[in-house]
Amino acid sequence: MKRIFIVLLLAVLVIKIQAVDGQNVLRRAFEESAICNLKAQMRNPLPPLPKGMAILPPTQKLVFCRQTTKEGLNLRVDALRVTRRSEEVSETYIKNAEGIFGLAKDGFAAEIVEVPVLWFPELMFKPLTPFEMKSANYSGSKFLRNGRNCFSIIVTLPTSDDFLQKLTGEPPEVLAGKKKMYLAGRPFKYEFLIDAEEYIVVSRKHYNAQGKMIFALVFDSWESLSPKADLFKTPSGLKGKFIDQASFASRVLAKMIERQKTGWGEYLSKRSAPVIHWVLRNSFWLMMPVALLAITAIVVIRRLSNRRK
Repeated sequence: MKRIFIVLLLAVLVIKIQAVDGQNVLRRAFEESAICNLKAQMRNPLPPLPKGMAILPPTQKLVFCRQTTKEGLNLRVDALRVTRRSEEVSETYIKNAEGIFGLAKDGFAAEIVEVPVLWFPELMFKPLTPFEMKSANYSGSKFLRNGRNCFSIIVTLPTSDDFLQKLTGEPPEVLAGKKKMYLAGRPFKYEFLIDAEEYIVVSRKHYNAQGKMIFALVFDSWESLSPKADLFKTPSGLKGKFIDQASFASRVLAKMIERQKTGWGEYLSKRSAPVIHWVLRNSFWLMMPVALLAITAIVVIRRLSNRRK
């Protein structure tokens, strides 16, 4: 009996050590990830635009770069189109202290108000709330991935009414009607993959109370980026300002500018001016047949109406 008690005590101690270790590893990972300089490759996590809206073919991969400076956070995303033979950059999006910008493959560059694909990879580093960190159970392990030591941290949250009430701030009578929605729509289990050398989060998956995955973000490969990396400069030759990434991709303005560059706008203007001048000069003779046809039609209609009477 004494031996069994000792074994159980050791098991509890092991579980406790894993829980504390997992919590501390995750807390440190959130702190280090917030200030990291990183270059990572990932599959495009954003869904493609609906048919009819997508002017350009979808991009399959993203190269994501981030850099922390005294001026703030710099971000860059290169969208890659993948074929059987090669990968090529179709668009590049940059955020720096001066604003947000897009750079197309053909060199067209413009300012953009908002680019969701720039910010989406940043969700990788979003920390759990202090209440979640305090209330969770943790388990952890260490293994190799892509030749790098990684931590796997699993975080499990309770689903009790007491926890949900404290988490959401809903009174019991309101929570009773929303509990099913919360259990299905928010995460109660997290799986984090953390680089054990740099303490950077490189993968996270969220599961609802039923165990269904409701969110996933994974870096396929990653490496440290030099704090002095020169990847975040504002593109030169900016032309216009777009409301969002989709409007920049459609490039209606770019096509108009390109047409002017090739001289077609000026060509059409020169060719159309003599025609317009000739029409205005001969408008009397051009309108005379139209007027005669109108008068003839009126006379015919009146004669037909008199016969009916």
